[in-house]
Amino acid sequence: AQERALPTIQVTGEHVLQVSPDIAYVDITVYAKDAQHVEAKRKADELLRAAKRVAESLNIHEKNIKTNYVNVNR
Repeated sequence: AQERALPTIQVTGEHVLQVSPDIAYVDITVYAKDAQHVEAKRKADELLRAAKRVAESLNIHEKNIKTNYVNVNR
């Protein structure tokens, strides 16, 4: 008995896909100076709130924002 050859399809090609990135990392430094550390902290907090408002206006949600480092010097 002779075996029958199975039908086959052979495809050769190339495809290029371009997509927009869905993640961006941005580092922001907030710096405030005052003779009283409590006042310097208040100023820094206000600058941080302003930066968060800008991020929110760009549709960056607070859950995607994190603080890496806080330092207070006297």
